[in-house]
Amino acid sequence: MNAVLVVFVIEVTVGLEAPAFTSGQKKGNNDEFFERMDVSADGFVDFVEFRGWLDQEAIADEWARINPGPIADNTISWQQYKIRAYPSENPDKTNVDSDPEMHTMMERDKRRWDTADEDGDGRLNKTEFAVFTYPEASRRLQHLVVAETLDDYDADSDGRVSTISLQEFLDFVYVGGESEPEWVAEERKEFEQDLDRNKDGFLDAQEVRDWVLQDGEDRREMAELLLREGDTDGDLRLARHEVLAIKHLLVKAAALQGADATTTKRLNDEL
Repeated sequence: MNAVLVVFVIEVTVGLEAPAFTSGQKKGNNDEFFERMDVSADGFVDFVEFRGWLDQEAIADEWARINPGPIADNTISWQQYKIRAYPSENPDKTNVDSDPEMHTMMERDKRRWDTADEDGDGRLNKTEFAVFTYPEASRRLQHLVVAETLDDYDADSDGRVSTISLQEFLDFVYVGGESEPEWVAEERKEFEQDLDRNKDGFLDAQEVRDWVLQDGEDRREMAELLLREGDTDGDLRLARHEVLAIKHLLVKAAALQGADATTTKRLNDEL
């Protein structure tokens, strides 16, 4: 799918706008914008640099959204995060009380928060917050991601959350209908040929781990889409003029990766 189309569809679906430009993103400050991406300072941005920038921008945007004002110890409390990630009309409350799914999401966030809080002070510094934001990249939180995935796919609530059956795998992405679309057959093929390595008809914990901890597969795919969008000469890297030509998409993509729980839920419901 075209990167422009991906960003456009998500914007229309959830009504998400690009964030206010930070110091590294201000309009007209193109030199600084490019230099932040070009870590090697060779005048080009390769995939590794591009992917690293996208991740860091997403974390920085989320940090700024949750923590808009200066705090002396440069940390964020769980209460600060909860109110901004699960907003309601009442600024002192969240919107999870009447929504069981949102309540489950918040409980998961709290478990991740407590595990990411390495010093146990109840607050996250920027390093801990990065771990919380991308748990699949941290050994301390990877077991939570696997457990959450197993629980998500236990559609029949049979309590057998140590494995995922083929039917549970398909039911999670397709509710059924008179004619099964072609992409469902592709999902079945992926399960049987790629994910179910021991061919027993189930994904066990190790197979789920190998599947969901693929170094942020969704972020990698977004980075590849954007890189292809900007790479006009096909050399698999972006020159300064190519980066600046898609600058508006890059800023929006970073904002989409740092979207709050409410936005994420709305996007998942629509898609």
